[in-house]
Amino acid sequence: MRRIRPHHVFALVPAGQERVTLDLPKQFVGEPLMLEKALLLALLRISRARRIFEFGTYLGSTTAMLSLNAPEAEVCTLDLPAGATGSSAVEEDKKLSLSRAPLRKLDGRIQRLLCDSNEFEPTGLGEFDFIWIDGGHDERTVTSDTENAYRMRRPSPASVIAWHDYGNSKYPELTRYLEGISAARPLMFVEETLMVVDCQVLSEHVARP
Repeated sequence: MRRIRPHHVFALVPAGQERVTLDLPKQFVGEPLMLEKALLLALLRISRARRIFEFGTYLGSTTAMLSLNAPEAEVCTLDLPAGATGSSAVEEDKKLSLSRAPLRKLDGRIQRLLCDSNEFEPTGLGEFDFIWIDGGHDERTVTSDTENAYRMRRPSPASVIAWHDYGNSKYPELTRYLEGISAARPLMFVEETLMVVDCQVLSEHVARP
């Protein structure tokens, strides 16, 4: 898999769109690091997203961050229903449900979908400019989420699909899966993070001499 540096992403943020809003981190396991959040928002700017989809709401903080920094965009987030069990139900998700998270920034522009993503059918939802995959980390779930993401992605050079927890020793199945599909997909691992990105304009930028 191609390896890139964070500066490759930040360099593509359109002029005048460098300012973003970030909350200080909370004491929750599984949340993206501050650098990862900054990279997510840079990718959000690069994609000029008007429609955003998130696999894995968890505590809703990433959902809120994306919504806050793209005030004109529609945001859809897929979450496990209360009491869900199965391969995609992580223990932390069951203990810290969205209903107990700070949701002050979530508003009417956010559509919350409740189902196990292995049973998720995106037909009729339309196309999305920005897709974030941070749900179940077992092979079955990340395969389902990824295949659906490519079905849902808008066919634009600037559209983005990004994954979390690549290289995380807790989730070897996810890492193996992404390495396996990288032969056929232009995936890029962002060094100093647990993020993998697929974005044509970023790939072309990195390839320039």
